[in-house]
Amino acid sequence: MSGNLYFKGAVTGRIARFFEIFRTQKHVGLKTFWLPLLLCLAAYAAAERAIISAEMAVYFYAFTVLLAGIRRGLAEGFTKPVLPVVQGGAIGALSIVFLALSHPFLSVHQETLTLMAWARILAESVLIGMNLFFDGYLYAGMLSEIFLTTEAQWIKGAPRRRAIHKIVRVAMKTEKLEGLPTKQAMIVYALWGIAIIFGFFLQKYINNLSFLPH
Repeated sequence: MSGNLYFKGAVTGRIARFFEIFRTQKHVGLKTFWLPLLLCLAAYAAAERAIISAEMAVYFYAFTVLLAGIRRGLAEGFTKPVLPVVQGGAIGALSIVFLALSHPFLSVHQETLTLMAWARILAESVLIGMNLFFDGYLYAGMLSEIFLTTEAQWIKGAPRRRAIHKIVRVAMKTEKLEGLPTKQAMIVYALWGIAIIFGFFLQKYINNLSFLPH
């Protein structure tokens, strides 16, 4: 692939070759599932034995799932948007199921959790896993797709890049909205609306997490 890549400069060429290394690796789906899951189980077991705090275990879980998503995105590019969401949620679900089953045997704490409490923790873990795994997969996959663009793909995508460039500049208010085609103007307004709504719900979601102090 290296000979057909568009990016061949001193810096961009090295970045492209870096991304290309990951494309040759196999069985990435399994590696980015079992390894993060085992690491999360180890972190939760350590928290149950009071070796690390519960907050530290949760942050470790989030970081591990994010890295797994990045790893899969580098290997596949942004080609399978549904599977990463399922995979991230599955890691979160299985890790909490293990935690619930092992809690009576591993925990050094005196607290006991109700079924509803476990259900809420499970739901939160699944949502965190789905979001972070997909986010890592999305951004790493998109960067991989960009830097591994071939000469033919770059020429074919020129009109689309010009349209995207215009939308981004208007959305960032470096250009005026007047004179923009209707379809592109609607995309700009949609991006503004999505950013506002996403920020609102993200703040509410973080404030309502049960494992954070309030």
